[in-house]
Amino acid sequence: MTAWGNRSHGRRPIRCPTRAGCGRLCLHVDGETVLHDTSVTRVELAGARLNNPAGTALSAGGLVVSGGMFCTAGFTALGRVLLVGARLGANLALRKAELCNPGKMALVLDRAAIGDCDASGLTCQGQISLVFTRIASGLNLAGAQLDSGGAQPALVADGAMIDGTLRLDRTHAHGMVRMTTGRVGQRLVLTGARLENPADVALLLSGTEIAADMFCRDASFLGRIGLTGARIRNRLDLDRIRITRPGDHALDARGLQAGELSLRPAEPIQGTVDLSHARIEILRDDPEQWFSYFLTAAGSVLATTIAAGAARILSRQ
Repeated sequence: MTAWGNRSHGRRPIRCPTRAGCGRLCLHVDGETVLHDTSVTRVELAGARLNNPAGTALSAGGLVVSGGMFCTAGFTALGRVLLVGARLGANLALRKAELCNPGKMALVLDRAAIGDCDASGLTCQGQISLVFTRIASGLNLAGAQLDSGGAQPALVADGAMIDGTLRLDRTHAHGMVRMTTGRVGQRLVLTGARLENPADVALLLSGTEIAADMFCRDASFLGRIGLTGARIRNRLDLDRIRITRPGDHALDARGLQAGELSLRPAEPIQGTVDLSHARIEILRDDPEQWFSYFLTAAGSVLATTIAAGAARILSRQ
């Protein structure tokens, strides 16, 4: 299926044909679906199945959609989905969609501009790339199942700008989740998430700015959390988390800046907690657990400490 440039230009939406008795828009394509440099009001791919496992299932670089793009209701893509540089004025909906390209790129939104993206409940085998992507509202990956299918990260959002909230609550990821030198305009929510990359870093946010709070309560990390040089304006909530990285850095927060850090894990952290040169205005913690793991805090500046024991330990470094 191909729609080149002006062939689909105008006010008509692109719709999948309706099968008799289906009750919803359905499309099955074997091979590449091409929407290069197409300009439309709306794209509806609800229930579609795009099948090109050896290559690209949907190629839509430069796509311009003034309304929404809907890939929901059982949308499935076997092969890459490329939306590099796309301009989606309203929303991109990937709720409960299935993307499959194990060990390779599954969804590429690099340098795209999107109004809002709802990918809650997404199942993705392969990497999601959001490098230098701009989202005017929020990105919702709550409850998503992400598996890179190889050694590469499951999600890469380096340099991305998300003006609203980034939701990864209850997300289960096999492979690194990485957002370096990016910006989240409101909250980053990782409540109840499970991020697994035992040989390396599970979550990397080096140099990223979060304009409000970061919530990781009840989350589990098999692999390192990297927060070097991150800036969190309000609260970093690490209560009831589990971090497993024995014999190495479990929480690397060198140079972290945060209004408040709450570190009361569900169990002793397995690995080193490094707060060297961090600037934290308020620290809330359980000092008794600090004897269960190694803490590095040389050069840290703490304006206020809630636990007196914490202040004593930090002063010895």
